[in-house]
Amino acid sequence: MLTLVKRGSPESLIFQHAHALSGVEGAPLTLVSHPGWAVVPRYDYPRSAAEWRYIELGLGPEHMAAHMRLDGEFLVRMHDERVMDIAHWQYEEGNTLNVLRSAHNHPGNTRYGNGGRSFVVNHDGTISPKRASHLVLGAGKPTFCFVPSSSPNRCVFERAADLVRGSTPVPLTLSSHPGLAVVQSFDEPREAFHEWHYKALAIGPAERAVVASRKGAHLVDSADWYVTPSMLNVHDGNHSDLVRHRFNHPARLLEEHAKHGGKRPLDLVCKPDGTISPVSQPHLCLGCSFPPVGLGQQRPGASVGAIPTGTVLQPVVAIATAIPLQAAVVEGLPQGSSSAATLTLAQMVAIFQEQLGIARKTTLADTVDQACSQLGVSDKGPLIQRATQCWQALGSPPPSS
Repeated sequence: MLTLVKRGSPESLIFQHAHALSGVEGAPLTLVSHPGWAVVPRYDYPRSAAEWRYIELGLGPEHMAAHMRLDGEFLVRMHDERVMDIAHWQYEEGNTLNVLRSAHNHPGNTRYGNGGRSFVVNHDGTISPKRASHLVLGAGKPTFCFVPSSSPNRCVFERAADLVRGSTPVPLTLSSHPGLAVVQSFDEPREAFHEWHYKALAIGPAERAVVASRKGAHLVDSADWYVTPSMLNVHDGNHSDLVRHRFNHPARLLEEHAKHGGKRPLDLVCKPDGTISPVSQPHLCLGCSFPPVGLGQQRPGASVGAIPTGTVLQPVVAIATAIPLQAAVVEGLPQGSSSAATLTLAQMVAIFQEQLGIARKTTLADTVDQACSQLGVSDKGPLIQRATQCWQALGSPPPSS
């Protein structure tokens, strides 16, 4: 995921063409800080939330780079005029980003200024929210979560034997992911339900490792915060946090733990292979939500100004090829695809009405005319040709089910 991180963080993104973004042609969001990588759409057609049609942003191979332009305060995706948006306009470390447009009032509602869609390009090639200059766009870290014990994403702990032997605190560094460890996603605790403080856990640089020890069947850090599955639920994919009760710790947390009976959400066991599993579901173990390939390995001193104009950056070997297939979603359809021929005019019109907020009672021809107007497609030529061009401008989404 593309996230907000603290300025100066190892996960900060430095953009190769940062100072070309304000040009008429815009620029691809390829990265100097993570050679061979770029900001990319995480899927190829928009999802809906109220009036908004949005696509989440992540990191992927540079050939998939989103092509955007800084138009005033808005980062605009060139081919469909979606603008970059901070999820729920929450200026906090770890929050995610997307591109979106209004289906009811574009560009009016889409380009709503001085908020979560307002960005500035910094002199060092990073990009910040206009209203939160202490944050920049960054690489999201894998969450510390439950995975199947056979998963390649399981965490094998370097100091597992020390955890088994006693209560001496040890850093939660990983032998399964050399140089990485369990880390806090953010430093300042956040509040939940007015009585809990929590700090999300993730996989990050070993020098930031959480230091923890066993306390009975529980895993606690050096300040007595408990490693706790989110909402005290043990299931595949659920992430973990460090949790502390604000007023009566740890008694109140242990009381909630006891309410779950045999599920025993806080109880963990260290296995001989160096993994850690929930006692109630030994087929699971603690791991990472996705492979942390290449991320967080920023080159010291890398900056846009340090790269001569015209320099061709060589991608890090095997970084792009290491991305799981399901994460490498190409924006739109590949060139040469025959999928366009399988969509009828009526199917494309249904897509326009859904994604662009056009009334369903509108005729086919009028719907295509409105789509052309919203998407900046020429209104000249045969109806089916114009409809196809609009469909492609939306990212070639499949027909509605």
